[in-house]
Amino acid sequence: MRDRAETDPERLGTPPVLAAMVLRAVRQTPWRAWALLAIGLTTVRLVVGPAIEALFEEALAVAGLRTLTDRSVSALLVSPASVALLALVAAIAVTATLAWAGLALVLADRQLGGHRFSARATLRSVIRMLAALVTPAGLLVALHLALLAPLSGVELLSPLTGAFAPPPFVSREFVKTVPGVLLSCGTAGVLIVVVFRAGLALAYTVVSGCRPAGALRSSLRATGSGGAGFALVPTAVVVVTAALGQGVIVLAGWAVDAAPASASTADDPLLVGAARVLVAVVSIVGAQALALTLVARVRMIDGLTIAPARPARSVPSRRAAAVLGVTLVIATATATGAMATTCHDPCQGEAGAAMGGGGAHPLVIAHRGYDAGGPENTIAGLEAAARLRPDYVEVDVQQTGDGGLVASHDTNLFTLAGVDANLFELTTAEATATVVGMKGHRDHIPTLRGYAARAEQLGVDLLVELKVTGHETSDVLDRLDADLEAAGAGGDTMLHSLDPGVVEVLAERHPERRVGLTVSMMAGQLPPCDCDFYVIEQASLTPALIGEADAAGDEVYAWTVDDPAAMDALARAGVDGLVTDEPGAARRVSEALAAENGLEAGAARLELLRSG
Repeated sequence: MRDRAETDPERLGTPPVLAAMVLRAVRQTPWRAWALLAIGLTTVRLVVGPAIEALFEEALAVAGLRTLTDRSVSALLVSPASVALLALVAAIAVTATLAWAGLALVLADRQLGGHRFSARATLRSVIRMLAALVTPAGLLVALHLALLAPLSGVELLSPLTGAFAPPPFVSREFVKTVPGVLLSCGTAGVLIVVVFRAGLALAYTVVSGCRPAGALRSSLRATGSGGAGFALVPTAVVVVTAALGQGVIVLAGWAVDAAPASASTADDPLLVGAARVLVAVVSIVGAQALALTLVARVRMIDGLTIAPARPARSVPSRRAAAVLGVTLVIATATATGAMATTCHDPCQGEAGAAMGGGGAHPLVIAHRGYDAGGPENTIAGLEAAARLRPDYVEVDVQQTGDGGLVASHDTNLFTLAGVDANLFELTTAEATATVVGMKGHRDHIPTLRGYAARAEQLGVDLLVELKVTGHETSDVLDRLDADLEAAGAGGDTMLHSLDPGVVEVLAERHPERRVGLTVSMMAGQLPPCDCDFYVIEQASLTPALIGEADAAGDEVYAWTVDDPAAMDALARAGVDGLVTDEPGAARRVSEALAAENGLEAGAARLELLRSG
C-alpha cells in the first residue's frame, strides 16, 4: 500500500509552495546523488557523444560524402548502410536521453519518497524504466524529449540533442513582422507544454510504475486540469538554469579580458574547460530541480507522501571527495583537450590578423541592409545601414517573371507585403510597385540596378546574393552583369550564392570579383568549391572549419551574428567577416579588436560560446 499524502494537495499545488519545496529538496539532495548525476552526464557527453559523432562520420563516409548540407541529405539516405548507421545513432541518442532523464527522475522519486540513497537500486530502477518504454507510446515520449525539447528550449533532460535547436537564421524569418512574432511565441508556448507533458509522463512511469500509454493519459489529465499554472514552476527552473549558464559564459569572457596581455594563450583552454565544467554543474542542478518538480506533481496528484527532506551530510568522506574530484578532472581534461586540438595557429595572434579581414579586424557586413531603419533589401534599409559605416551591405536578388532582377529575400511576398504572390509570377513593374513593411518601416521593392546605383552614391560596397529558385532564365547571369555594370558597381562588389554550380560559373566569369559559397547548415568538412570565401551559418561554424578554410587560402564569413559576445568570439577565432543585422554593434567589436595588440585563444573562446 502506498502512503497517503500528509500535505494538503491543493496547497502543495500552488506555484510558490511547490517552488519552495523544490528549492529545499535541491539543497538537501545527498552528495552521492550529485556524484551519480555528474558521472551520468560526463558519460553521456564525453563517451556517448563522441561515439555518436564517430558513427555519424562513418555514415557520411559510407555514403561517399565529406560534407553534409541541406543539398546532400538525399545522398546520405540512399545508401542502406548509411541509413542503418543513422538508425543506430538515433537509437543511441534516444536511449541516452531517456537514461539521463530517468536517472534524474528516479533520484528525485527516491528522495521525495523518503528512501535512502542507493546507487544500485537507482540504476536498477532506471533499467526497469528503459525496458518499460520499449513500446510505441514510450517511443513517442522519447521523441518528445530528444527532439521537441531542444526545439522549445527545454534541454535540461536532453543533454545529447540540445544542439538540435533551430539556428538563429531560421528563427529570424519568423519574427520579421508582428504576426510572425505572435505566431512564434504561440508555437513556443505549445511546444513547452507538450514537452512538459512528456516529462510528466516519464515521471508517471517512474513514480507509479504504469505503462507508457497509461502514463501519457495520466499526464494529459493532470495538465488538462492543472491549467496554465502547472508549467509555471518548470518554466522558471528552465529560465533560471539558462540564465545561470549564460552567466558563467559571460564571467569566463570577462576573466579572459582581464588576463594580462603577456599571459600564455595556453591558459585560455584551461579556463574554457573550467567554465564548461561549471556550465555542466549548473545543468545538473537544473535537471534535478526540474525532475523534483515533475515528480512532486505526480506524487501530489497520486496522493503519495512527499517525505520531509533529510539533512544532507555537510562534509563528504574522502572517498566521496575522490569520486567527485575524479569526475570533474576527467571532464575538465577532456574539455581542455578538445580546446587544444581545435585551436589552430592560424586562429591566433598575428597569423589570425593576416587572414584578410580575419581576427583582428573582421569585415562588417550589414545583412540585407539595416532593418531597424527600413525593411530588408530596400533603399531605406540600405541608407540606414550606410549611416553605420559597414564594410559591405549584403543584398538578396531574385528574378521576376519577365526576367528583371529585384532585391528581395522572400520569394513569396505574403510575409512582408501581405500579398500571396511569388516574384517569379510577377512582372518587374508589379514587383517594384509592391510595398513591404518591417518594424514600423515601409518601402517599395527596388530593382537590383536601382539598389546598386544608390549604393554607389552612398559609397557602400555590396555583397550580392543571387537566389536560385528554379525559375530563372538561361541568361540570368548576363542580366546580373548588365545591371551591376549599368549601376556603376566596381570590382569591389562581391557575389555569393547557395548554389555551388552558380558559384563556380560566377567565379569563372568574374576573376576580377570575389565570389563565395553560402552554406546554411552543414556537418563535416568544407564543401569543395572553386570560390574565394565561404559564408557559413554561425551554428555550423567551428574552429576546425575556420582553420581548414585558412589552410586552403579561403576566407570565412559568419552569418547571421547579432550577439556581441558571439561576434567577439568568432572574430577572435579568425573569421574574416561578420554578416549581421546589427552592423553598429559589429563595428564596435571590430574596432575594439583592431586596437588590441594580439588575440589570444580565439578558438577556445568560440568553443566556450558553443558550450553554452
